[in-house]
Amino acid sequence: MKPKLCDDKQGCYHESEKCDGFNDCSDKSDEMYCQNQSECLGNEFITCDGDTKICISRVCDGFNDCEDLSDEGDQCNHKDNIKNISIDIKKDGRILFTWAHQDSTNEFEILIYSV
Repeated sequence: MKPKLCDDKQGCYHESEKCDGFNDCSDKSDEMYCQNQSECLGNEFITCDGDTKICISRVCDGFNDCEDLSDEGDQCNHKDNIKNISIDIKKDGRILFTWAHQDSTNEFEILIYSV
């Protein structure tokens, strides 16, 4: 498969990287005009067997996001999986992590004083 040229002609990306939630082009052109896509925070992703990247929050969510179905395999049936992880970045420097584990919901909050 031939690589696609970024709009700014400064880089290339493969078709499988189009609309995958990751900016592979410095001008973000590989993520433009994508419907129903949400950006992953940080480097929180997995790579499916077909080299497609998905946000780790989309693993075991009940929807097949990988063509090879590897994000919804037998590992999702284990009762100890943490599901529905959300990250909320507050304007005052706080970051709130919320997740569901078994029958309870948990939260963890951190405060960043400087970067």
